[in-house]
Amino acid sequence: MSRADFTVVLSELAALDLADILQYTLEQWGERQMNLYAAKLNRGVRQLAANPQLGKPREDWFPGCRCFPVEHHLALYAVVEHEVRIARFFHERVDVPRHLP
Repeated sequence: MSRADFTVVLSELAALDLADILQYTLEQWGERQMNLYAAKLNRGVRQLAANPQLGKPREDWFPGCRCFPVEHHLALYAVVEHEVRIARFFHERVDVPRHLP
C-alpha cells in the first residue's frame, strides 16, 4: 500500500457478505477456486484503496454511495475522509435496492 492509498474499512455486513461469498465458492467449486476468487476480490478492494473514485456514484442507494464491480460482485462503498468504507458486497444479479434499508 502506498502512502496515497486510502484505508479500507469493511462494515460488519460487508465482512459477512465476503464470508458467505467465499463459503459458497468453496462449496460449489472447491478450495482452489475459492482461493483464486478471494485473491481477485482482494485485488479489487486494493484498487479501491488506490483510487476510490473508480466506482460509479449511486446516491440513489444511500448518501455518498459508489458502486464498483469486482468479478461477479458489486462493492458498495462510500469515501469518508481518507477511508473507503465498504458497506456491502452483492452478486451482480441481485436487485440491490431491495436489500438496502
